Amino acid sequence: MDTRRLITAVLVTMLLVLGFQLAMRWYADRMGWDLTPKPAAVDSTTQPTTAPTTSTAATTGPTTGAAVARAPGGLRAASATQPAPDVVLGSARRNDPTHRMAVTIGARGAAVEQVVLNEFTRAVDSDEPYVFQKPAFASGDDTRSMATRAAVIDGTRVELDNVAWSLESSSSTSATYSTTIAGDAGPLLRIRKTYELFDKSAAGAGYEVIVSHTVEGLADGAHDVRLIFNGPVTPPREVDRGPDRYVLGGYEREGVIRVNHHAIEQFTKEKPAIDLTKYEAQPLRWAGALSVYFAGIARPVDGADAKIARADAVAFNPEAQPFERDAGLVFETTPLQVAPSQTAALPMRVFFGPRQRSLLKNDYYGALGYNEMLVLTGGPCAYCTFQWLIDVLVVLLRAFHWVFGGFAGKGDWGLAIIALVVLVRLLLHPVTKKSQVSMMKMSKFGPELERLRKKYADNKDELNRAMMQFYKQQGFSPVLGCLPMFLQMPIWIALWSALNSTFELRHAPFLWGFTWIDDLAKPDHLIKVARPFHLWFLYVDGLNLLPILMGVVFYLQMKLQPKPVSMTKEQEQQQKIMQWMMPFLFPVMLYAGPSGLNLYIMTSTLIGIWESKRIRDHIKQQESDEAQQRVIIDAKPTRGSRDTKKRATADEPKKGIAGWLASLQDRAEQIRREAERKGK
Repeated sequence: MDTRRLITAVLVTMLLVLGFQLAMRWYADRMGWDLTPKPAAVDSTTQPTTAPTTSTAATTGPTTGAAVARAPGGLRAASATQPAPDVVLGSARRNDPTHRMAVTIGARGAAVEQVVLNEFTRAVDSDEPYVFQKPAFASGDDTRSMATRAAVIDGTRVELDNVAWSLESSSSTSATYSTTIAGDAGPLLRIRKTYELFDKSAAGAGYEVIVSHTVEGLADGAHDVRLIFNGPVTPPREVDRGPDRYVLGGYEREGVIRVNHHAIEQFTKEKPAIDLTKYEAQPLRWAGALSVYFAGIARPVDGADAKIARADAVAFNPEAQPFERDAGLVFETTPLQVAPSQTAALPMRVFFGPRQRSLLKNDYYGALGYNEMLVLTGGPCAYCTFQWLIDVLVVLLRAFHWVFGGFAGKGDWGLAIIALVVLVRLLLHPVTKKSQVSMMKMSKFGPELERLRKKYADNKDELNRAMMQFYKQQGFSPVLGCLPMFLQMPIWIALWSALNSTFELRHAPFLWGFTWIDDLAKPDHLIKVARPFHLWFLYVDGLNLLPILMGVVFYLQMKLQPKPVSMTKEQEQQQKIMQWMMPFLFPVMLYAGPSGLNLYIMTSTLIGIWESKRIRDHIKQQESDEAQQRVIIDAKPTRGSRDTKKRATADEPKKGIAGWLASLQDRAEQIRREAERKGK
């Protein structure tokens, strides 16, 4: 390739990559996503200490810590005279034998201050436990998980999230808070809020908490009471780029749960809230907020779902950058009729746990439809992402993981991915072999194609028709050359989804930690960059070795595989451009991709190079033996040879039943001809 062609190849490659980036940016903008990378200085587990002054989050009361919140009509909620200390339910001890988590409850708004999952760590090579469900802002009472925001009594709203509730009782697994709403004539209502934590032996495997509101009438006369309270809030980010946190709802239709989800990037200053109450006229059964690997889901129980009038997903700071944005759920009940000395209850079960396939597909959570949030497909690849294929890949990965040490608790997911590559290549071997045979056959068509070029040099349309007719006669299809890659593309896309939905791959190293790859679900940072930067259209936050090696492997593959004969000079130029484009395009597209996916593609390409060489050597050996008349190659004949064979065998006498029927047909034809002759 001369210098001009090399420059053309590089420019075309850059344009294609840039076009891909622009297309993704256009689609992200259309979907409301923001692909802005997270700065390295921002820790995904920390929370801002103060809310921005420009926040459009709904402020439901003063943030000065006043002892009493007053409302029109003289109604007020009394704060505790002595604020109660935080109560911790469960245990934060690493791998506690009884409890899977520790839930910290605060008196202000009787809200969840944080949840600690004691079986998981925050980051690779860290002993810090995973912590989520923390308030978005230290001064924002309305951003606390499960906080009771307000009570609307006979149309009058009383703010409750900035009120210090009284602690009535507590233990290691339960806590009960209360606040009293009074008017000018005295106490009117008492609202109690009870938290109850389950241990590992419960049906929910220890990841559920009961949060129950009870409204009690204290004075004469009945009242209509509507409660407004928070649900779970979004967990910290798990990845540096792209949509990785969502709010979602589970909707029931004919006994089947369907999920509708919204990326946090879809919130804007003009649209800070999304109504989750209904989806395509289907009733809401549960709602939550999740990240790539963790989720918080609130579910009304014991008929309480009929008491939920509205469920909104609300961005607390929609004007902030996506990596700083936080959101949560806000529920509002229907009017609860509270008579004197009577109570109205609203129980909910809240899930705080991992998006773990083995957990969410068990009999308990599977029956609730929680397994539907394992894979949330979206974007331009959603139409070619097959759930059944993802499930198959996950099952195979688990099986290979067990083989490579999983049975002893020392399994390696990287080796499981390589074993999956081998299996897929074996399944696709017949197609690959047929493709190689077709490509080598085409490489021998040079003289005939050159003759056609000269014959139709002045008529490109006629040349193309003659080429297609020639290929048709020879039984050749140019599509076969690209078929193996096209068949693998859905597998690569499904594997991407599988890597992002297989919880076990989080923090999973390759080769038991003896390599630089310490997390197969994230890019393989050989060297991390303290200050990420943009190199043209490429975001660089570290030196990722696998994409670079993958580019080298792609180049070797393009150099070693047989080249089809070009129909025209333009096609010859395109082939040379592709030879330089492929080794550059894929590594750039997948530079920030999961290292497990890059490991899969690179291994598959290496095996493909070896497989291609073996097939070509085998074909050449067969041709050599055929030339020496030592063997007859049992290969699928071309169309031309099939027609010749049909003509050669047409005159051979048939035997058996076919021969007897043929003789009858010949005899009938003979009688017909004789009858026609006599008639004349």
